[in-house]
Amino acid sequence: MSDAQELKKVCYSLEEACQILSIGRSTIYEEVKAGRLQASKVGRRKVFTREALERWAADLPKAGNYGESNRDS
Repeated sequence: MSDAQELKKVCYSLEEACQILSIGRSTIYEEVKAGRLQASKVGRRKVFTREALERWAADLPKAGNYGESNRDS
């Protein structure tokens, strides 16, 4: 199957989300609990959509804005 024919992933596991975002499991859980990262449930597992991961990353504070943050503390 060629790259053009491959089905793109829509949902990612917790471990995959950690790799994609370069953060640890506890940080993922904190972000979900705080409502900054949206998770979905499939059975007992948490999964993360590509859109949720991209939205979370886009909402990160920009480097150099040390005194200002758009995140809730």
